[in-house]
Amino acid sequence: MILVFTRKIDASDPRVGFFLSWIRSLSQRAPLSVIAWQKGAPEGVKVPVLEMGPGGKAVKVWRTQNTLSRLLPKSSGIFVHQMPEYALLSAPLARLFRKKMVSWYTHGTVSRRMRWMERVSDVVLTASRESFRIPSSKVRIVGHGIDTGLFRPAEDRAREDVMRLISVGRISPSKDIETIIQAVRLLKKKGVKVRLQIVGDVGLPSQRPYLEALTQMVMTAGLSEEVVFAGPRPWNEIPSLLRESDIAINMSGTGSLDKAVLEAMACGVMVVTSNEAFRSLLPERCQTMQNNPSLLAEKIRRLWNLSDTEWRRQTSEFREKVVRSHSVERLAGIICSLFGYGDEAR
Repeated sequence: MILVFTRKIDASDPRVGFFLSWIRSLSQRAPLSVIAWQKGAPEGVKVPVLEMGPGGKAVKVWRTQNTLSRLLPKSSGIFVHQMPEYALLSAPLARLFRKKMVSWYTHGTVSRRMRWMERVSDVVLTASRESFRIPSSKVRIVGHGIDTGLFRPAEDRAREDVMRLISVGRISPSKDIETIIQAVRLLKKKGVKVRLQIVGDVGLPSQRPYLEALTQMVMTAGLSEEVVFAGPRPWNEIPSLLRESDIAINMSGTGSLDKAVLEAMACGVMVVTSNEAFRSLLPERCQTMQNNPSLLAEKIRRLWNLSDTEWRRQTSEFREKVVRSHSVERLAGIICSLFGYGDEAR
């Protein structure tokens, strides 16, 4: 059995809903038990999910230690997802029972807790070189785990007169959403019929003024009909939103491989991003820079002017890259192999 420690199991959660597909894929290869720090909605999950909430932090730590003490001796090891705190909480008992601990982490920021996580883990898995910036022999770059069955292209999808743009993800200054809005203004000024849907919400209350400033920017620029703030949407609704779009735009400045771009690619959607982690994955015509609305607008316009044949060729290539290197099936095979279940996916 593999013991999995994660924040929450809930398909409706915009930020962690994807992990449900990881659990399903892992459970097809090995027996699992899941520790979830927060209460969620794990309906339809056919493995034991032990939720540590509700309660204060001290109570949840006590429950976690009891759960680890009971389950670790019966397991092949523990897979800790994303949160360094969970690795630090699990490490003493993992060492006591001599169980392997594999941690997953993707973020461009190097924190003290991240360094501690690397020290106590036996293996650290990450999506790209830019997603884990501590040099370590423990690190393995394995790609993201995208559910390419759920994130798939529309069967019969053609471009129409109106260009449909979409931006999916957390709304924060690091995402440079104002550049996307300004690019829409420039496209409209050139006579392009365009619609932009911004899907997501702020990650922190302190970022609420940023969203309010963006809303005001849209009104001031006279783009109320062109730009829609759709708010947060359940993770399992994102594929249909992507399939209704022509171009997904990601202006992230975090530098780590953003799965929102990969999900769009898996859906056969054209993408434009400023994210440096995609420099080797995308052609130059799909790359732009932050804080440069003119360049972004020009990139979008040139992509829109591609022939249908070239458009289909490019988006099909995007889909193939995600299936080959970033599918959840591939990642689940790698994770399970680290605990002695099956062969590592190639």
